[in-house]
Amino acid sequence: MLILLSTPIGLDQDRPPSLGPFPDPISFPARPIEADFRFGVQTAKRKTASLLSIALGDRQPIGSWYDGTLPRDVETVVWISPRLVSRWLGFLSRRELWEDGEAERRWESIRSRLEGKLTFLVELAAFKKLSLLELTPEVPADPLEIRRLKFVLTGNNQTFPVRVEPLGEWQVRDRKKLQDFKWYRHVPFAQPLIPEFEAEPSPPLFPMGDFFGAWYVVDAFATPELQRCPTLTLTILSPTKERQATFPGKTKLDPPQGEAARRPIGPAKGGAIIDP
Repeated sequence: MLILLSTPIGLDQDRPPSLGPFPDPISFPARPIEADFRFGVQTAKRKTASLLSIALGDRQPIGSWYDGTLPRDVETVVWISPRLVSRWLGFLSRRELWEDGEAERRWESIRSRLEGKLTFLVELAAFKKLSLLELTPEVPADPLEIRRLKFVLTGNNQTFPVRVEPLGEWQVRDRKKLQDFKWYRHVPFAQPLIPEFEAEPSPPLFPMGDFFGAWYVVDAFATPELQRCPTLTLTILSPTKERQATFPGKTKLDPPQGEAARRPIGPAKGGAIIDP
């Protein structure tokens, strides 16, 4: 469903741009963040680069699947941060040779929808477990792992309420078909993010196969208490799994690095529950 990424080449060839004087990674300023916008422009000049190339630390893997040869990252959380949106628009502006003012117009459209909130895109997967060298049995996929869910956002030992919006669920025979689901075409703020020359993929005709994918938008209001958190962790609980992605909060000035892991934590309080 997702491919492993190589590190994109930035303005100084091997590092993402510095955050510079912009001190707040949560709030959307009046214009795109200049260093990140330029990074998107420079990345777009590479013919092999894609929009995934500019995700950097705003995209955290939270689950993998063994394909018979290698473990593959198949579940992720993407923080739709001001910095990611700046890189995104910079990338498209170079690829599509936008007219003057187009980037600012799209930025303002997104800013009007996302300012004052933290917004995450969650991609989950339920795949059949393959036999290991024919020594272990195959295990069928359990779609409850992507349907019966609880989302919890925490920071500074506090739990913050979240709102969850399902975007879609696909069931397919070929795992790679799930790559055709472009989340940025389905989010409520989609229009400014959609590439002009990208063909709209067709969904599966019938829900058949051993590979399930589901996509959710999770957001939370950026309250003063949330904005003071040095890190923020989004936890996704399902019947047998606990997935986590951690991102830097207001006080982190370096490019987003974050971390993602599945590890035990204390009992979650609050959060949003999805139970089919």
